[in-house]
Parts: sequence; structure tokens; C-alpha cells
Amino acid sequence: MPECIFCGAGREELPTGIKICELTYSRLYLFREQRYVGRCLLASKSHVPEIYDMPPEEQNGFLAELTAVSRTLQELYGADKMNFLSLGDTIGHVHIHIVPKKISDPEWGGMFRFMEKDGYLSEQEYQNRIAEIRGALERRGFLRP
Repeated sequence: MPECIFCGAGREELPTGIKICELTYSRLYLFREQRYVGRCLLASKSHVPEIYDMPPEEQNGFLAELTAVSRTLQELYGADKMNFLSLGDTIGHVHIHIVPKKISDPEWGGMFRFMEKDGYLSEQEYQNRIAEIRGALERRGFLRP
């Protein structure tokens, strides 16, 4: 069985994302494909396939972190709607795609596109976006500077 891409302390990068920060119950990653500005992925620190497999305290903590991150991204990037996606068919580890969408987006009213070729940034742009999100989380009191 292949190693889980989300397991292991301090994973700095995933095939599709760069770590922004560690929270109590999760790790937040900036999705490399940034067609939707601020698109992130929140992965549980525990290797469980479903949210309901988490102990209640962890489940509540993970969902509170999802709420805090989502609201921060919505305010930071002016999203009209936050889209969430939890699949896990091939990766049995709880993770949620967080996608800020605007009415002006081409897919407004439908499913967002996945892994398009036109949403990739330079390494410096990724670092700038990560710093922007970290700063917003710090200002809201969800991260310590």
C-alpha cells in the first residue's frame, strides 16, 4: 500500500500544494493551481477516511478550523461563494478543497474546474500568496506570528 501523501509530520509540499501552516487539527496547503485565487486544501492531521471517523473533539476542532480558514479566505479575496469538495476515493485521508469563487468566474453556478493548465504561479508568487494568507490568519488570531 503506498504511503499517504498527507501523513508524516511537517509535510511541506504535496504533489498539488505547498504548506501554508499547521493548525491544531489540520494542515493548510495552498493549491498549486490558482485559477481560483486563494484555493486551498485543508488536511486532517489524523489519518482517517471520513470526518465521522474522528473522535468528537477532533471532529469539532477540524470543522472549526475549516470555518476559520474559509471565512478568512472569503474576506481576503472577496469571494461571493465558498465551494468545498471532499472526495477521498483514492486518498483515504480526510481533506477538504476550499475554493473561493466569484460571480465573474467562468464556472459560476457550476462545478469548478480541476487542475487546469492556466492557473500556475511563479515560486515567488506562491510565497507571496502564502504570506498573504498567513498574515490574514494571524490578524484574525488563528495563527501566532
